[in-house]
Amino acid sequence: MWITLINKINLKISHRIALVSVLVLILLGSVLRFYNLSSQSYWMDEGYTVNAVLSVLDHGSTMLDSGKNYSCPTYCYPTAFLVKTFGDNPSSYRLLSVIFGLLFIVAMFFITKKLFNKNLALFSTFFITFSYWQIAWSRQARWYTLFSLLFWLALYFFYKSLYSNKNKYLNIILTTIFTITALLTHGLGYLLPIIFIGWILVDQIF
Repeated sequence: MWITLINKINLKISHRIALVSVLVLILLGSVLRFYNLSSQSYWMDEGYTVNAVLSVLDHGSTMLDSGKNYSCPTYCYPTAFLVKTFGDNPSSYRLLSVIFGLLFIVAMFFITKKLFNKNLALFSTFFITFSYWQIAWSRQARWYTLFSLLFWLALYFFYKSLYSNKNKYLNIILTTIFTITALLTHGLGYLLPIIFIGWILVDQIF
């Protein structure tokens, strides 16, 4: 009885330590991603994003002055709302990128924890929090952190839909939603259906 009670207490403490650790990492990740967000000049690709957002504000679409439609629906339209709300400044254009970068930290903790264990989840969360590339792309007016988040969520819920009988239809629906949104966000999203088909084939063979 006492051994069982002690194990339960240790488990609770362990969960609390993990939760506090993740919260601390999110706080540190926020500082690294928000610090002087407006100080860096726009680079070339960000210029396309800015022009597309301004186009949305001017006439409701991402059509550039060249007559070419710059496809960025999942990032440019919400960013247009942020620019209208918070003003025309670099932070407004980059805000979504920061938010999705932080959400990616949280998502990877829970995904890794569900698929493997809590310790590995904390390690992966630590490395993602302080990853140079994750920090850099979270500070750009681009949709790469959004795409990373959607890509991994699509993979996770596809895995759940294959191997878990609990909430199977919900997992299928979520897989579909995140896959379609990833396709709309970046061309690399078309890898997802290929991965799914290959996954199913390998699963059936082996």
